[in-house]
Amino acid sequence: MFIKQLTLDNFQTYAHVEISLHPGFNVFVGSGNVGKSSLIRALSCILYGTWDNSWVRHDAKFCRITLVTDTNIEVIREKGEKVNKYIVKVPNKPEQVYENFGIQVPTEVEQILQIFKVQIDANEFLHLNVSSQMDPLFMLSKPGSFKAKVLGKLSGAHILDYTLRELNKDKKNLSGEKQLKSIEVLELQKELINYEGLEHEKTLIDKIGEQIVQLARKIEFVQRLKLLFARINEWKSLYTQEVEEERVLAEINLDKGKDLDVQVKNLKVLKDLKVKLEKIDSNEAETTKKLQECNDSEEQKVNEYVQVLQEAKKCPTCLNDVNEHQLDLIRKQL
Repeated sequence: MFIKQLTLDNFQTYAHVEISLHPGFNVFVGSGNVGKSSLIRALSCILYGTWDNSWVRHDAKFCRITLVTDTNIEVIREKGEKVNKYIVKVPNKPEQVYENFGIQVPTEVEQILQIFKVQIDANEFLHLNVSSQMDPLFMLSKPGSFKAKVLGKLSGAHILDYTLRELNKDKKNLSGEKQLKSIEVLELQKELINYEGLEHEKTLIDKIGEQIVQLARKIEFVQRLKLLFARINEWKSLYTQEVEEERVLAEINLDKGKDLDVQVKNLKVLKDLKVKLEKIDSNEAETTKKLQECNDSEEQKVNEYVQVLQEAKKCPTCLNDVNEHQLDLIRKQL
C-alpha cells in the first residue's frame, strides 16, 4: 500500500493543492519558501499527530489534510481552532469519525495506514517514515546507547531482554517458593506422626457407619410397624362400631312395629288437626282485631255525636234544648 494522492486545504501557504504520488521514488523540486517542507509537515501531522498552530493559513480557522492510498482508502485530518478530528473512508464500509482523542493518532487510523511510531523508551519515540530536511542522516548524530535501543527495538531484542529478565525473576521466585514448600513438607511430615493411628480409627468409623445404617433400617421398620398399628386400631374401631350397631338392631322388638301404619295415619290426622287449629287461631285473632277496630270507631262516632249535641244544645229529632244531664243520658244510651 502506498499514498497516491495528498490534498492540502488552508495549510501554511497552500489555500488548496492536490499532489499525485507514484509507487517508488518521488522528488519535489523548487526554490526556497515555496512549500516543499509544508508537504513533509502535512504528512507528519496526519501520520504522527505532529502539530503547530502556525500551520493553519492566516485567513482560516482550521486546515484539512486529505490522504488517499492506492487501495482507495481516504483519511482526512482537520485541525485548528476548536477542531481536531479524523475522518476515515474505507470502500464498502460506513464512514468513521474520530474526535476527542488528544494529541495521539487514533489506534484505528494507525491500523488502517499501518504506519506506527517506534517507542524507544517511556518518553521518546522515533518516526521512521518522515524526517525534515534539517535532520541528519538516520541516527548519525545520536549516541551509541540510543542507536542500541533503536536497533534492539527494530530487531525485537528488547523483547528477548524483557523475556530474560522476567524468566530470571520467575526463576528466583520459584526458588523461593521451592524452599518454602520444602519447609512446609517437613512440617507436614512432623504433623503426620500424630496421625499414624488413623487406619485403626478409620476401621472403627467404618464399623460405626455400618451400625448407623442398620439402626436407620430398624428405625424405618419401627415406623412401618407404627403405621400398621395405627391402621389396625382404625379397623378395630370400625369393627367395634359395627358390632354395636348390630347389637342395637338385634335388641329392637319387631312386634312393636306391627301397628306402625296405624300410628303413622294417626300422626297424619294429628298434623292436619294442628294445621286447622292454627288457622282457626289466626282467624280468631284477626276477628278480635277487627272487632276492636269497630268498637274504637263506634266510640269515636258517639263522642263526635255528643260533641255536636253539646255544641248545638238541641235535640236533632224534637229540636228541644239539651242540657248536660240529658247529654249524659244520651251518651249512656248510645
